[in-house]
Amino acid sequence: MNCRKTALLTLLVVLTLLVTGSWWYTQPTGKPEEIFTISKGSNYEEIGIQLEHSGWIRSSLVWQIWGVLSGQNRSYFAGSYALQPHMGLLQISSEIHKGNFFLEKIPLTIPEGSTIEQIASYIAETGLMTAEDFLQAIRSYERSTANPDVLYDLEGYLFPETYYLNSTMTSVDIIEMLREQFDDVMKDIQIPKDFAYSEEELIILASIVEKESQDPEEIGLVAGVFLNRLQIDMALQSCATVNYILKQDKLILSEEDIAVDSPYNTYMYMGLPPGPVGNPGKAAIEAVLYPVLSDYYFFVAGPDGTHHFSETYEEHVWWTHTLWGE
Repeated sequence: MNCRKTALLTLLVVLTLLVTGSWWYTQPTGKPEEIFTISKGSNYEEIGIQLEHSGWIRSSLVWQIWGVLSGQNRSYFAGSYALQPHMGLLQISSEIHKGNFFLEKIPLTIPEGSTIEQIASYIAETGLMTAEDFLQAIRSYERSTANPDVLYDLEGYLFPETYYLNSTMTSVDIIEMLREQFDDVMKDIQIPKDFAYSEEELIILASIVEKESQDPEEIGLVAGVFLNRLQIDMALQSCATVNYILKQDKLILSEEDIAVDSPYNTYMYMGLPPGPVGNPGKAAIEAVLYPVLSDYYFFVAGPDGTHHFSETYEEHVWWTHTLWGE
């Protein structure tokens, strides 16, 4: 009887040691955070050996046993994983089994006023796709209220901001992200009840204001000048609209520039152009909604980018000649 008790006790001790030892083998090793990459074609045993050599698990044998018991050795994914110090053998195996890949955050900064073609160039710089791939996707989008003369239906409706992309994102994913951000920003903007223009016209004018000045001390005055002109049916004569069709960025246009026949040429055609000339930020949109009221109808940019405002054409000519010798 005593022998049986002794044998049973010994068995319990052995089992306890085995369980305790196995548990210890599954615990985190405390290794600092690391991106761990599993090559395509690696089998479960090879992954365990790689993890053991890297110091993430204590035993590739226990890794293999767990794989068989859990069935995770039959389904796993190659790729890069962000392994954390708190992760033990069981959690690492689960992450690889589920394919919870590490998705690198790729910054994409879109300055206020950027055109769609400029946005395409910024995206191409991330290496995710070519500019033409992005533009091809953009061309497939249509807005029912867009003027048929616009170059891109979504021009003006992709919000400029800093975003973080990941390597799995497609052109459509990025477009939808930028559109959703535009919608979210517009929800936060209060449009006055007496605002005389449609949302379409608001975005067109805001895109012009954005291009003409991003100085917070001037932007409200610039918006006011254009609104003053619209109220008396005076040509907007915005350099930004001509620069848009010529794909340039001049402060002062030449006679040849303003002679280009295009509905975007606000020197040649009255009123607003067919569509936005870029993608405005929140400040430019609010400047149009809440302009600084004045009697100014003219302004000219100086060499330093700041503007000088005038009530009369004669005063405007004087400032232009003084600043630019013209």
